[in-house]
Amino acid sequence: ADQLYESLQRAIDEDFPEDPIDIEKIFSTWELNPGVPVLHVDVNGTDMTFTQERFFLNGQTSDDIWSIPINYAVGSNPDFSITKPDFWLHERSKSISSANAPKPWTENDCIIVNARATGYYRVDYDIDTWLHIINHLHGPFHEIDPINRGQLVDDSFNLARNGRIGFDISLGIMDYLRNEINYIPWALANRANILLNRWLIGTVVYSDYQAYIRSNVELVYNRFGASIKDNDTRVQRFTRAIAIDLACRARSEQCLTDTSEQLQNLVQSGILIAPDVQQTIYCNGARLANSATVEFLQNRLQSTNRQPERGFILAGLGCVENVTLLFNHLFLAIRPGFSFTNTERFNILNSPLNHGDASLQVMIDFIRLNYGGINLIDSSFVANLVSNIATRVSSEIMFAEFESLTEHLELNGALTADQRNNFKAAAREILAWQDDNLFDFIRYFYINRPQ
Repeated sequence: ADQLYESLQRAIDEDFPEDPIDIEKIFSTWELNPGVPVLHVDVNGTDMTFTQERFFLNGQTSDDIWSIPINYAVGSNPDFSITKPDFWLHERSKSISSANAPKPWTENDCIIVNARATGYYRVDYDIDTWLHIINHLHGPFHEIDPINRGQLVDDSFNLARNGRIGFDISLGIMDYLRNEINYIPWALANRANILLNRWLIGTVVYSDYQAYIRSNVELVYNRFGASIKDNDTRVQRFTRAIAIDLACRARSEQCLTDTSEQLQNLVQSGILIAPDVQQTIYCNGARLANSATVEFLQNRLQSTNRQPERGFILAGLGCVENVTLLFNHLFLAIRPGFSFTNTERFNILNSPLNHGDASLQVMIDFIRLNYGGINLIDSSFVANLVSNIATRVSSEIMFAEFESLTEHLELNGALTADQRNNFKAAAREILAWQDDNLFDFIRYFYINRPQ
């Protein structure tokens, strides 16, 4: 490391003699410190204070200090093109004044730190600054670079996860997406909403949350639709797949109709589904599938050797909402005479995992009745399936069902006592999260989604 720093320093000194930078001082903090910093920005009129600490999802603290390159843009002069640092933060905290700052700001200005997210750190703000940012996003949001729009979505969600801000702030940030069609913010919002959907299923706010997602995704879904177009760019195809998943998961009637039609075009007319959207069409188109469609997909599964499509069909059949058809689909994993690898058999059994309480109940019922046959495939499958279910328990009703399953499996030797206790503890994690955070969602939807 010393030789690297020395060589870099020599090159820097040659090229920038008028603006020397201490390479070792900066680089060593990033080399030696674990984790990543979070920068808290507190704007008080014409004064702005930057304070750093290590970012932990669980709210821990540490004494680590990084050399952080800081730049920022202000709403009254929204230039995100220059990503060179306005200054470096080498200490725990530093304050600047608008009067002598690199970029002056006015009171109630929208201030966004880390232009184009070129610095490797998260950014938190005081509550008033977050509200100014939300207001700006609901106005001339195109003035904010799309990378920073994505950064705001991602940072606000993860800062809410570790308790620095309320989830109502994160929801307020993401609510601007109703006017967004750029891939970057949607990709980061999708990552956040996969978790939110998992945590909120079965709660009193889930229907409000689904309405919120339907409202926000309507524009981008209508813009791209469910069908590939010849002049689509690669990024537009990625955006379409996200829009389909979010809209159909939120029970958009248009999305469910469009994806079902595409799947039926394959079933009835042999019109192939474009590879870009196979994964999402097989799942969302199969949600309302009947027995004929399920049988067609199972036959197609047996007739194709294309591994990606086999995986998409297996996952898609796990999206079927008819509980009888879904239960019968799980039987494929343990039924003799089908040419599945063990990985595919596990994926069949695991396929309903992310599709709500009704699908989770089918998994629980199937394991309860067929744990012996599952263990004949692989002795680790039952424990792995139960472990996965534990991370999806999001209601007291489902916890009672899960507890009954683990008790049954322990009594019959399919789980050890230690395994059962560990799985039960894991199954309380989402419920504990709901105890801590659900009021943020209740409050937000009460104010912003009046009935």
